[in-house]
Amino acid sequence: FSTDLEIQRVMDVNFTQLVSVARHLIPKYLKRGRGYFCITASAAGLCPIGSMSYAVSKAAAVQFGNWLSVTYGQRGIGVCLLCPQRTRTEMTKGFTDDKGHWLGRMIDPDDAASCCLNALREGRIYAFPHPEVDTFVKRKATDPDRWLIGMRRLNESVTFTEVDSESA
Repeated sequence: FSTDLEIQRVMDVNFTQLVSVARHLIPKYLKRGRGYFCITASAAGLCPIGSMSYAVSKAAAVQFGNWLSVTYGQRGIGVCLLCPQRTRTEMTKGFTDDKGHWLGRMIDPDDAASCCLNALREGRIYAFPHPEVDTFVKRKATDPDRWLIGMRRLNESVTFTEVDSESA
Protein backbone atom coordinates (compact mmCIF):
# COMPACT_ATOMS: atom_id res chain seq x y z
CA PHE A 1 0.00 0.00 0.00
CA SER A 2 1.02 3.57 -0.57
CA THR A 3 1.38 5.86 2.43
CA ASP A 4 -1.42 8.33 3.18
CA LEU A 5 0.88 11.17 2.15
CA GLU A 6 1.71 9.49 -1.17
CA ILE A 7 -1.96 8.75 -1.86
CA GLN A 8 -2.90 12.39 -1.22
CA ARG A 9 -0.03 13.69 -3.38
CA VAL A 10 -0.93 11.44 -6.30
CA MET A 11 -4.67 12.14 -5.96
CA ASP A 12 -3.93 15.89 -5.97
CA VAL A 13 -1.89 15.58 -9.17
CA ASN A 14 -4.09 13.11 -11.05
CA PHE A 15 -7.58 13.95 -9.84
CA THR A 16 -8.07 16.99 -7.59
CA GLN A 17 -6.41 19.35 -10.08
CA LEU A 18 -8.91 18.20 -12.73
CA VAL A 19 -11.77 19.34 -10.51
CA SER A 20 -10.08 22.71 -10.00
CA VAL A 21 -9.55 23.20 -13.73
CA ALA A 22 -13.13 22.11 -14.51
CA ARG A 23 -14.52 24.56 -11.95
CA HIS A 24 -12.73 27.31 -13.84
CA LEU A 25 -13.42 26.18 -17.44
CA ILE A 26 -16.87 24.61 -17.45
CA PRO A 27 -18.74 27.87 -16.64
CA LYS A 28 -16.85 29.60 -19.48
CA TYR A 29 -17.62 26.74 -21.86
CA LEU A 30 -21.30 26.82 -20.89
CA LYS A 31 -21.45 30.58 -21.45
CA ARG A 32 -20.10 30.25 -24.99
CA GLY A 33 -22.08 27.05 -25.63
CA ARG A 34 -19.18 24.70 -26.30
CA GLY A 35 -15.77 23.53 -25.12
CA TYR A 36 -13.58 20.49 -24.75
CA PHE A 37 -12.13 18.96 -21.62
CA CYS A 38 -9.33 16.44 -22.21
CA ILE A 39 -8.10 14.20 -19.40
CA THR A 40 -5.02 12.02 -19.55
CA ALA A 41 -6.63 9.17 -17.67
CA SER A 42 -4.09 6.46 -18.52
CA ALA A 43 -4.81 2.80 -19.12
CA ALA A 44 -4.15 2.45 -15.39
CA GLY A 45 -7.48 4.19 -14.78
CA LEU A 46 -9.21 1.27 -16.46
CA CYS A 47 -6.86 -1.60 -15.59
CA PRO A 48 -5.60 -1.46 -11.98
CA ILE A 49 -2.02 -2.62 -12.57
CA GLY A 50 0.99 -1.46 -10.56
CA SER A 51 0.98 1.32 -8.01
CA MET A 52 -2.22 1.49 -5.97
CA SER A 53 -2.15 5.28 -5.60
CA TYR A 54 -1.57 5.82 -9.33
CA ALA A 55 -4.21 3.32 -10.51
CA VAL A 56 -6.85 4.56 -8.06
CA SER A 57 -6.17 8.24 -8.86
CA LYS A 58 -6.45 7.55 -12.59
CA ALA A 59 -9.69 5.59 -12.01
CA ALA A 60 -11.03 8.69 -10.23
CA ALA A 61 -10.01 10.74 -13.29
CA VAL A 62 -11.91 8.33 -15.57
CA GLN A 63 -15.05 8.57 -13.45
CA PHE A 64 -14.77 12.35 -13.28
CA GLY A 65 -14.56 12.47 -17.07
CA ASN A 66 -17.60 10.21 -17.33
CA TRP A 67 -19.46 12.46 -14.89
CA LEU A 68 -18.53 15.57 -16.87
CA SER A 69 -19.78 13.94 -20.07
CA VAL A 70 -23.07 12.81 -18.51
CA THR A 71 -23.63 16.16 -16.80
CA TYR A 72 -22.52 18.57 -19.54
CA GLY A 73 -22.34 16.57 -22.79
CA GLN A 74 -25.80 17.65 -23.95
CA ARG A 75 -24.82 21.25 -23.30
CA GLY A 76 -21.95 21.38 -25.78
CA ILE A 77 -19.09 20.20 -23.59
CA GLY A 78 -16.97 17.47 -25.17
CA VAL A 79 -14.86 15.22 -22.98
CA CYS A 80 -11.96 13.05 -24.03
CA LEU A 81 -10.43 10.42 -21.76
CA LEU A 82 -6.99 9.67 -23.15
CA CYS A 83 -5.97 6.21 -21.93
CA PRO A 84 -2.49 5.34 -23.19
CA GLN A 85 -0.16 2.74 -21.80
CA ARG A 86 3.49 3.77 -22.25
CA THR A 87 4.12 7.29 -23.54
CA ARG A 88 7.61 8.74 -23.90
CA THR A 89 7.72 11.31 -21.07
CA GLU A 90 9.88 12.13 -18.05
CA MET A 91 7.89 9.52 -16.11
CA THR A 92 8.94 6.75 -18.50
CA LYS A 93 12.49 7.97 -18.99
CA GLY A 94 14.82 5.00 -18.68
CA PHE A 95 12.21 2.46 -19.79
CA THR A 96 13.59 0.23 -22.50
CA ASP A 97 11.73 -2.18 -24.74
CA ASP A 98 12.42 -4.86 -22.12
CA LYS A 99 11.45 -2.85 -19.03
CA GLY A 100 7.69 -2.44 -19.02
CA HIS A 101 7.12 -4.17 -22.36
CA TRP A 102 3.91 -5.56 -20.88
CA LEU A 103 2.61 -1.98 -21.04
CA GLY A 104 2.60 -2.02 -24.82
CA ARG A 105 4.86 -0.24 -27.24
CA MET A 106 6.28 3.14 -26.27
CA ILE A 107 4.54 5.95 -28.15
CA ASP A 108 5.39 9.61 -28.59
CA PRO A 109 3.26 12.31 -26.95
CA ASP A 110 2.25 13.52 -30.43
CA ASP A 111 0.71 10.10 -31.14
CA ALA A 112 -1.31 10.29 -27.93
CA ALA A 113 -2.45 13.84 -28.74
CA SER A 114 -3.51 12.81 -32.28
CA CYS A 115 -5.52 9.94 -30.86
CA CYS A 116 -7.27 12.34 -28.46
CA LEU A 117 -8.06 14.84 -31.23
CA ASN A 118 -9.43 12.06 -33.45
CA ALA A 119 -11.70 10.89 -30.63
CA LEU A 120 -13.01 14.43 -30.13
CA ARG A 121 -13.64 14.85 -33.89
CA GLU A 122 -15.53 11.54 -33.94
CA GLY A 123 -17.54 12.35 -30.81
CA ARG A 124 -15.99 9.53 -28.77
CA ILE A 125 -15.14 10.01 -25.09
CA TYR A 126 -12.43 7.33 -24.96
CA ALA A 127 -9.14 7.57 -26.85
CA PHE A 128 -7.00 4.42 -26.85
CA PRO A 129 -3.62 4.98 -28.54
CA HIS A 130 -2.80 1.36 -27.65
CA PRO A 131 -5.51 -0.90 -29.18
CA GLU A 132 -5.01 -3.55 -26.51
CA VAL A 133 -6.57 -1.18 -23.94
CA ASP A 134 -9.78 -1.21 -25.97
CA THR A 135 -9.63 -5.01 -25.85
CA PHE A 136 -9.15 -4.97 -22.05
CA VAL A 137 -12.20 -2.71 -21.65
CA LYS A 138 -14.38 -4.91 -23.87
CA ARG A 139 -13.32 -8.02 -21.95
CA LYS A 140 -14.11 -6.29 -18.67
CA ALA A 141 -17.60 -5.44 -19.94
CA THR A 142 -18.40 -8.94 -21.20
CA ASP A 143 -16.92 -11.05 -18.40
CA PRO A 144 -15.70 -8.97 -15.43
CA ASP A 145 -14.77 -11.97 -13.28
CA ARG A 146 -12.58 -13.48 -16.00
CA TRP A 147 -11.12 -10.02 -16.71
CA LEU A 148 -10.11 -9.65 -13.04
CA ILE A 149 -8.39 -13.05 -13.10
CA GLY A 150 -6.46 -11.93 -16.20
CA MET A 151 -5.53 -8.62 -14.55
CA ARG A 152 -4.29 -10.54 -11.49
CA ARG A 153 -2.03 -12.65 -13.71
CA LEU A 154 -0.75 -9.58 -15.52
CA ASN A 155 -0.17 -7.73 -12.26
CA GLU A 156 1.71 -10.69 -10.74
CA SER A 157 4.00 -10.77 -13.76
CA VAL A 158 5.04 -7.14 -13.40
CA THR A 159 4.73 -6.04 -9.77
CA PHE A 160 5.25 -7.27 -6.25
CA THR A 161 4.05 -6.15 -2.84
CA GLU A 162 6.27 -4.91 -0.04
CA VAL A 163 5.51 -8.12 1.85
CA ASP A 164 6.75 -10.12 -1.15
CA SER A 165 9.94 -8.07 -1.36
CA GLU A 166 10.68 -8.51 2.35
CA SER A 167 10.49 -12.28 2.10
CA ALA A 168 12.60 -12.42 -1.08
